[in-house]
Amino acid sequence: RYYAHAYQSRSLHLGDMHLGQFMWGTHLHDPEPKAWFIDLDPGASTFPQDPTARQIAQLHWRIGETANSAIEVESRTGEPIAEYRRLLDELEHGPVFAHPSAAGRVDRMREALAKGERFDSNEQWLQPLLG
Repeated sequence: RYYAHAYQSRSLHLGDMHLGQFMWGTHLHDPEPKAWFIDLDPGASTFPQDPTARQIAQLHWRIGETANSAIEVESRTGEPIAEYRRLLDELEHGPVFAHPSAAGRVDRMREALAKGERFDSNEQWLQPLLG
């Protein structure tokens, strides 16, 4: 939802957020165990009003990284994250995946989730556009 909201509202967002940037545990000032975002990259950006296929692929790469995070959590807990699958269904039918270049991307994420296999959306979606 974070990236979808940033795309639709054209608001500032952090462009590189994935599971490796979080740690589980306590904090000096908070003894309650929880996930902490520990690797905040400086700077934020916005999506352009009329994005190119490459910019759309970068957005989908970011969303793909959240799918990889879900896959990692599911592999560790043994529990599927049903809410994430519902979110993909919701995003698939909205403006985030409406660009013609997006055909099949949500299906590929669903397939990876179902198999529990990490996928490289960078190679699938961005590399062909970098040419």
